[in-house]
Amino acid sequence: MIHIHNGDSTAMIARRADIPGRHLPFRETLITGPARASLPQHDWIEERARFLSENYDQNLLRVRTELLDQEQVIDQARYEDEVVLWFEHDLFCLINFLYLLGRLSKARHLLMIWCPRPLGAMEEEELINVYNSRAAVPPAMLRVAADAWNAYTSDDATALNRLIERDVRDFSFLRDGFRLHGSRFPSSRNGLGDVEKRAMEGITAGVTDFIGLFTRFDQEPPRFAAR
Repeated sequence: MIHIHNGDSTAMIARRADIPGRHLPFRETLITGPARASLPQHDWIEERARFLSENYDQNLLRVRTELLDQEQVIDQARYEDEVVLWFEHDLFCLINFLYLLGRLSKARHLLMIWCPRPLGAMEEEELINVYNSRAAVPPAMLRVAADAWNAYTSDDATALNRLIERDVRDFSFLRDGFRLHGSRFPSSRNGLGDVEKRAMEGITAGVTDFIGLFTRFDQEPPRFAAR
């Protein structure tokens, strides 16, 4: 059994709680930078590594190696008896979740913990209860996820609108998440996306340090990214 977590903090708590299986933190940020689904895997890794290295002040060789190792683990995960995806209802998690649903759609037993609350803030006992409530990813969700990933990576931004207009009862938070993503595009009124608008409002209110802006930016419950 292998678990793929939304980050290191949840993976760490799960290990501490002795939840059986291997625990892999998914270290990507697919809500930023290029995401060209048509690229071969080698080119995908290279483009993502260069973006992450240049924009997050990371060593290119290390980032490239980590992404390659991560993708190889995902390739092999489909042969596991059970794969459990642990993700939350925020935009950061949603995009990573869509990517992994596509990559692991042929897994023997693909299960999910798709949680409206921050997993990394839970105590060990609560995380065990969440683990025990894991459920199989239904085929309908896999189909919707494939359409959503295609829309997200499309050169045509209006593909997002078509997805938002659909009834997606089989995939909670998908519509809200894509509305959040759409809000990041420049407004026709002032040229600012919602991210820039919120940052400007914070600065206008006198908040000038990053931590202060970040805390103010995404109030409870966090929806752009869990804190």
